[in-house]
Amino acid sequence: MLFRSKTLETPAVKERMAKDGFDALPSTVAEAKGRLEKELPMWTKLIKERGITAE
Repeated sequence: MLFRSKTLETPAVKERMAKDGFDALPSTVAEAKGRLEKELPMWTKLIKERGITAE
């Protein structure tokens, strides 16, 4: 059974996220996991190259 959050599909949430500069991307757990696995190495490399640290 696939679960897809309906919260990210509501107009109020979409509007608030857009106002804050985000795109609502409703997805299944598997889709979200795949996106994270794909993007994590890119962000890790960028953070290390730029010397970005938490304050």
